[in-house]
Amino acid sequence: MTDAAKTPAANRLALAALLAVLAGGMWTFRDVGRFDYVAFDDPALVTNNPYVNRGLTGDSIAWAFTFRKAADLPAEPMASELWAPLSFVSLALDVELGGLNPALHHRVNLCLHLLSTALVYLLFLRLTGRVFVAWAVAAVFCFHPMRAESVAWISERKDVLSGLLVMATLNLYLWWRTRGGRGLWWAAVATFALACLAKPAAVVAPLLLVWVDAWLGLNGRTDVGTPLRQLREKAAFFAVMAAMAALALAMKLAHAPAPDGAGASLPGRLLEMPMALLFYLERTVLPKYLFASYGRYPHPFLIGSLVAVAVIALASYGAWRVRKRYPEWLFGSVWFLICLLPVLGFAYVGPSFTADRYTYLAHCGLAFAVSHAMTRLIDREPRWRPALVFLVAAYFVPLAGWCHAAVANWRDSGSLFLQGIEAQPGSAKNWNNMGAWAIGQGDARRGAQCLERAIAIGGEPDAFYNLARLINSDGRRPADAAALLRRCLADDPGHGWAMVELGTLLTDRESGEIYDPEEGRALIEKGEDLKGGPPPGGAMGSR
Repeated sequence: MTDAAKTPAANRLALAALLAVLAGGMWTFRDVGRFDYVAFDDPALVTNNPYVNRGLTGDSIAWAFTFRKAADLPAEPMASELWAPLSFVSLALDVELGGLNPALHHRVNLCLHLLSTALVYLLFLRLTGRVFVAWAVAAVFCFHPMRAESVAWISERKDVLSGLLVMATLNLYLWWRTRGGRGLWWAAVATFALACLAKPAAVVAPLLLVWVDAWLGLNGRTDVGTPLRQLREKAAFFAVMAAMAALALAMKLAHAPAPDGAGASLPGRLLEMPMALLFYLERTVLPKYLFASYGRYPHPFLIGSLVAVAVIALASYGAWRVRKRYPEWLFGSVWFLICLLPVLGFAYVGPSFTADRYTYLAHCGLAFAVSHAMTRLIDREPRWRPALVFLVAAYFVPLAGWCHAAVANWRDSGSLFLQGIEAQPGSAKNWNNMGAWAIGQGDARRGAQCLERAIAIGGEPDAFYNLARLINSDGRRPADAAALLRRCLADDPGHGWAMVELGTLLTDRESGEIYDPEEGRALIEKGEDLKGGPPPGGAMGSR
């Protein structure tokens, strides 16, 4: 809790604080180099993606930027759901250097995350001159349990790479703001463009620049000029922002499948916005039951809506009322909101209600508000310093332990699916995923139990399909398998894989009483046109 005065002692303290955070991050994520791929997205984006799994080639670079497939290199539709060319190129480069061993992918993710942590620390040290504030923000960014998903999931290279580039943009901009030089300014613009190529959600970075300038001007740390001058200075950033957003949207419309269901409607998504914000706040304070996909809000919709609106309204009103005496609350709250803007519902980003990875940069704002308020309290009441130091230690030490436990859930698909069942025991999709994985591991009994549980919960047609394939794997129960497949098609009439499987049974003379070659051939023909992608198992859309 010391000012970062430019003295040798202060510099040593600042360096020691940074090294302590990085050491904590390395301890927390120390096992990721031994982790495997997981069945969520990794097959579609990496292991089964010919534009990644063959290393860095001309085809892989062309596909990453255009999604144009070579005639002999088909890719799964899921791979083109999100335009993130730089992230795909970086994954292909990993394969070029180290093959398909997942260890290199995981270690690169960790290195990118630790570099981002260092840049977060430097940014907030320069914004505040407070070592404690920079240390606290960097620590929350580095090893809050919600970071586990971004770092330990190979497919989320998008998060760690774009996060690093956004932080580099902010640091370069701040360096230019305090030192001048067109080289620094253009370097910041170029880095921002690369961040957008790593993940389109990075387009909000210019709004963070505006907010950083507001903080600098408010605290008199540097002359940022008039609002008109600030906007004029950022014209290039906003031009890149508009161009990248338009490109990402065009690629999504051209290549990603159209969303279906009520949850994909704009009014429905906007109605969920307050609950999404409250959900992030809940998980930030109490990071329990974390998982890669949250299909719905965990509380009753009406009660959740009322509570969410009340909490957000009170928090916003309070931050605004104390903005002059305690500007850190307004700054941190708006930072949090800016970082979440791309995923709050204005655009469809996937079937999940929320996702831990969406808080990757957003948590910096909340951590800044709390830690800066604590330094003010220490300045006013120095006698409270020991109690607050104890409070901080009592928070961050278990936080790193919780994060390490959350990271372990990403060890392999089985660990991840088991965590899904523990976090969301009422999710049929999670039981289906676990059942399909167990069958793949040769544990048919456990697989059948999980699939039957998914069927009992309801709402997951794939469970019928997977159980049908299991019970007829020896070819002795075709009638039972056909009945399950018909139930699958009753729930999902467009389930192409179930159509092909049922058609195959109906055209098999050994199927006995269900033999119906005419219906079978019609189902196979229709199913082949509909199935697309891999057989159902455990997979989610990337975003």
